[in-house]
Amino acid sequence: MSEREHLDGRVGDATVVQSVFEAMDVMACCWQGPDLRLVAANAAFRYVAGRDDVIGCTVSEVFPELDGQLMNPVIERVYTSGRTEIGREWRVHWEHPASNRVEERWLSFVVTPHPENRQWVLAYANDVTDQVMERELAGRRAAEAQRRYEATREVVDELQRALLPIELPVVPHIDIAARYLTASRDQAAGGDWFDALPLDDGRMALVVGDVVGHGVAASAAMGQLRAALELALTTAADLGSAVAQVDAFAAKKRPLRAATVGIVVIDPRTTDMEFCLCGHPPPVVVSADGNTRFLHQSGSAPLGVGHHHAVVRRSLEAGDVVLLYSDGLIERPGRTMAEGYAEVAQVAADAVANRVLPTGAADSPAARACQLTVELLTRTGYDDDVTTLAVQLVAAPPPELTVSTLADDNGITEAVNGIRTWLTAIDISDEATLAIELAVNEAIANVAVHAYPDCAPGPLRVTGKLQPGGVAEVCIGDDGQWRTPGIADIGRGRGLAMMERLLDEVTVKHDGAPRPAGNGTVVTLRHKVSRPALVASSRPGSSPSAFGPHSYRAERYDEPGRATLTVTGAVDALTADQFSADLSDAAQGGTVGLTVLLDQVTLLTSKGVRALFMTRDQLAAHQRPFTLMAAAGSPAAVVLDLVGLSRTADQQPGGS
Repeated sequence: MSEREHLDGRVGDATVVQSVFEAMDVMACCWQGPDLRLVAANAAFRYVAGRDDVIGCTVSEVFPELDGQLMNPVIERVYTSGRTEIGREWRVHWEHPASNRVEERWLSFVVTPHPENRQWVLAYANDVTDQVMERELAGRRAAEAQRRYEATREVVDELQRALLPIELPVVPHIDIAARYLTASRDQAAGGDWFDALPLDDGRMALVVGDVVGHGVAASAAMGQLRAALELALTTAADLGSAVAQVDAFAAKKRPLRAATVGIVVIDPRTTDMEFCLCGHPPPVVVSADGNTRFLHQSGSAPLGVGHHHAVVRRSLEAGDVVLLYSDGLIERPGRTMAEGYAEVAQVAADAVANRVLPTGAADSPAARACQLTVELLTRTGYDDDVTTLAVQLVAAPPPELTVSTLADDNGITEAVNGIRTWLTAIDISDEATLAIELAVNEAIANVAVHAYPDCAPGPLRVTGKLQPGGVAEVCIGDDGQWRTPGIADIGRGRGLAMMERLLDEVTVKHDGAPRPAGNGTVVTLRHKVSRPALVASSRPGSSPSAFGPHSYRAERYDEPGRATLTVTGAVDALTADQFSADLSDAAQGGTVGLTVLLDQVTLLTSKGVRALFMTRDQLAAHQRPFTLMAAAGSPAAVVLDLVGLSRTADQQPGGS
């Protein structure tokens, strides 16, 4: 049998094999010899080449445009090395003769030497353009869907944050804390909310609720229900009437039906407590000795389902912590309801006693209960929003401030130190602390400058008290004689204007009569105070000031035609004169431009503002630039914005 016949017997008739080769969807070809001339090519290959007369052509003659795309060298390397090379989804450009335009295609190929004839190189290629394009399109669609999801989630999260309280009231005998944790990333934000509402009769209402569902609809429904409940609690005659009003409201609106809410109202004067649970998990009470009990209520049902909601009355003891929470804290993966309740009680008790993670823990037992129940109980995962709200009944009210001294340098230092210590003790927000501290400094400075003839030191009294409604009241008094501002007092009154813009209420009481008939002047400052409702960014009780009460430093950097002054610390009654002198020296009488960096200023009183206005006017007269720099939200920026002095937050070149 001849070799031809033997081959036909194994492979098949040459005519049939040739026909099969021709009909293959895969581009197939064979290159021969050092010149790599084409000796076989099927129809798929010729279609891509755009011509039929390819036999005998070299690689570069068939696809000259592929030389620079590293395709043709692959065939040359395989011929030289004898090793197979594989390419997956190579992007190539060529000009198809049939269309006379450059096409972009993706090829997957195998180039391999013939196993018996080293002169031949076999090549097989698939045009995978459609698959690549479909995958890229699917990827773009998925990316767009993810982008839209993220954008929607951000909107929902922002909506929910906007609907939740950003502050908690600070009142005597009650310490309040909260913590809120959004559902895991694969869930939309839900309808959890919390509230702490001071009532007109001195009681405090605490609320944690949960609207059915997730997303924008749930957040919107939550906002409606929260507003309705706040109105009811602050206007109804009693808790039962308030719940009945809200229940009727929820029954009329489908999105509000089946919402759950837990309400606890505490009277700090009598330690009486009443609560109502509308389908909500029972709050847990942790006593001072570490014992825990749940505030159960039988027959509790969600809002809007036609069920009467009973109000239960109990008594609390000084030191008791009441923790309200949403069901996301107990309904966690891998936990039964009974286990969830038991863990909440145990962790709350340990947190109140400061037995768990004590390093860096919050000073307040209520804050620890909120923080640690959320942190520890969600470690193994959670599927829903988690909300906690805790209140502790405190036996002793916050300390009161009493300073009686003289209006000299030592007395001013004593008074300012006293107000700082007192504000730290009542633990209010940085914003409220800054506003009150600045206003008190203004009032003290007025006593030192205007109360007594020739600025002689006379009596200065400062008192501070936290009122039951959550209002901080500070009084600054003297025994001097009130003097009506005259023409010579240009600029006087700016401090009072700043106080009125910073605080809720400023009153000045004087009778204008000379001593001893007169009673001096008393400036009373009132401001409703609060603390952050969610996670505090600094340790509770911290002061926004990074320096001592009268720490002041100014550093100057001179360049040709300009100077930069970096100011650090407090610009107050004791340091404002030095600040004014530093400004004048740096501006060299208005002959050089001046940039003043105020980011590190912890206090800027009206006397310092007056110095800035004078320097600005002096430089303007000499047509020299004057730039004030203070980051948004900094103590200096707050004051500059109040008085209308323009500033920038970006440091200019050449600054120190």
